[in-house]
Amino acid sequence: MNSVGTLAARSPAIEAVPKAATIPALDAVRVLGALLVVAFHTPGLGGRLVTSSGGAMFLVTTFGLSSLRQGDETFGRFTARRAGRFLLPFVVWSLVYLAARFRHPVVDTDPWPTLWTPAAFCAGFSYHLWYLPFAFAGCVVAWPIVRATRELPDLTAIALTSGVGFLLFGAIRRIVAHADMTLPWGQWTCSIPAILVGVGFARMHAIPDLRTRRIAAVVVSLLTLSVASWLFSQGFVVTTTAAAIAEPIVCAAFVLDLKRVPALAWLSRRTLGIYLLHPLVSDVWMKVLGMDVPPPLLFALNYAGAALATEAIRRVPRARWIV
Repeated sequence: MNSVGTLAARSPAIEAVPKAATIPALDAVRVLGALLVVAFHTPGLGGRLVTSSGGAMFLVTTFGLSSLRQGDETFGRFTARRAGRFLLPFVVWSLVYLAARFRHPVVDTDPWPTLWTPAAFCAGFSYHLWYLPFAFAGCVVAWPIVRATRELPDLTAIALTSGVGFLLFGAIRRIVAHADMTLPWGQWTCSIPAILVGVGFARMHAIPDLRTRRIAAVVVSLLTLSVASWLFSQGFVVTTTAAAIAEPIVCAAFVLDLKRVPALAWLSRRTLGIYLLHPLVSDVWMKVLGMDVPPPLLFALNYAGAALATEAIRRVPRARWIV
């Protein structure tokens, strides 16, 4: 049995998914997601409704790829591997941002009245680190869902996981829109549907017949947009836009057969580091160049600086695991 286990035996399309590069379209999605996240956090750049979709792209991609990579690992081994990917960097960068905040308050302008709150310890000492513990928890939750649906026909499993995800998508956004939820509770709650949707996208990638795979992708994307349109008509715009943009894009990436582009693959492997480092890089640029840097220039400098800093860290022995 190969590394993707029982599901691979039923679905030749995922007989080997050792790296994200085996789905080249996801390289482009991850690069786009990082660009949008950096843009979202660039002061004065605008377009925040659109750029908010970057985080959603990362989450759905993470849960989809994690589902493909489960194989026949035990729950304990899988959990340990995911903890190494998400929780260890979370601890390290939480401490880095805590130290940076004490020295340079501009690094983190979050709304917490104090650092010593449950939210700070759960989400890390910077506003964007909430992604890491949620990504870990979501992968752990997805593990039994993937196991429970493995023996179901592909289309049945997709309908079940994606359908429940879309129901949660609609219900949660209606609830959260009227709730006073601070970071990270609001972000975590709104991200719950991404777990099931990601599992569904992974199973979609496993459909052997390309035509069936693409028809399923079109149907799922239309359902996503239908739920989003209904929520928009109800006035739930802010909490809906990110998923409405991200999910069809990621869905397409899981079913499209594209050629691997080495430059995109290289940059894709550095997107986690870009995500983690860009607020620190932004703080450095603003201190060097002043607070009046034009937002487009600051965005470009933040992205390039975070990419270069990530590459530098990856070249340090035993340090690449934190980016």
